[in-house]
Amino acid sequence: MCFTQNRSIIVKHHKKTTYEVLHEIKRNISFLHVFGCPCYILNNRDQLGKFDAKADNGIFVGYSLISKAYKVYNMR
Repeated sequence: MCFTQNRSIIVKHHKKTTYEVLHEIKRNISFLHVFGCPCYILNNRDQLGKFDAKADNGIFVGYSLISKAYKVYNMR
């Protein structure tokens, strides 16, 4: 919450976020995802047969605190 809040407070005089005012560039937040959205987990660890599925269905739960990874609920 604080990550997006600190970068999205809008300065009314400039119609820009505080990050844009200080650094004069727009912040890239394309890596953020909506909680609860459907996603797919690539299965590249198991020995897959010719007709086996290469991905599992999942639901995005959140971000990992200890690594650069996502938390996903596997529907399988």
